[in-house]
Amino acid sequence: MTKPVFQDLVKQQIAVLRSTSFTIVVFMPSLLLLLYGAFGIKEKLPAIIWPYTAGILINILTLNLHKKAYITYIVLISITLVELIALILVTGGIFSPIVLVLATLPGFAFYTSRKQGRLWFGICLVAILFIYNVDYFNIPVSQIVPEKYRAPFLFIILLLVLFLISTYMQLVKQDISKTHKSFNIASNDLEEKNQRMNYLLMLVNYSMELMCVIDMKTMTFDEVNPGFKVSLGYELSQLRGEPIKTLMKDDPSYALLSNIKEGDKLTFEGAMTCRNGEQKKISWQTVAKNGKFYTYGRIK
Repeated sequence: MTKPVFQDLVKQQIAVLRSTSFTIVVFMPSLLLLLYGAFGIKEKLPAIIWPYTAGILINILTLNLHKKAYITYIVLISITLVELIALILVTGGIFSPIVLVLATLPGFAFYTSRKQGRLWFGICLVAILFIYNVDYFNIPVSQIVPEKYRAPFLFIILLLVLFLISTYMQLVKQDISKTHKSFNIASNDLEEKNQRMNYLLMLVNYSMELMCVIDMKTMTFDEVNPGFKVSLGYELSQLRGEPIKTLMKDDPSYALLSNIKEGDKLTFEGAMTCRNGEQKKISWQTVAKNGKFYTYGRIK
């Protein structure tokens, strides 16, 4: 039951990686054109945005080659972290609204796993502390957004953060819904199998025929059905672990049965001794599988 659910989760996360990556590939150049055309921002952004966009595109395309989604995920979130820090440093440092975008990264990491979420929460916290103390490291901070455009720029970033959070929550909801659906399907399948198993147990337990499992190496009874008590008089607990020769004595069928090889099927007749000493002739059918004889007998 666990395996199909896990596979569904992996497929869902790969789909999220692809959709996120291609969204970035389309969005970042669009943002660059917007900032260039509407706000007249020309400096530094092309050198920051174009390498990032190319890196994201190459990263998602190589997923088809190595087939390891976790590598694609690590590269995606790592270069996104670097990109955000670079943008923050040229748009006002700790006062840049892009800091809000940086704060959304742990949420997407938690979507992958709790361990990844905790890791990237720590990484983003360190990144924010670094940006806050950037003067200590003698790293220059600039403001390439003209003052008259800072309010619209903030508005755009707020809309972006709202979009990212809404997208994240929608992905979580879809993920939970699909996982719940897969779990229900697997649970229903397991319940159906258990029901069929119960039917088979009813058939075995209430059958008047003799059914048993015999270990091929020790030639002892592993399991017997209640037919042995009804027809031969033995308690079931008395026969479990008992050598079958106790019941077959020196009947030729014992030697015949002991020579059956793995995978063989055999139909034979032999005598069995009842608890009261009476001999009964039984027609047997047996198959050797996985080191066991699965045997069915009918009293003649």
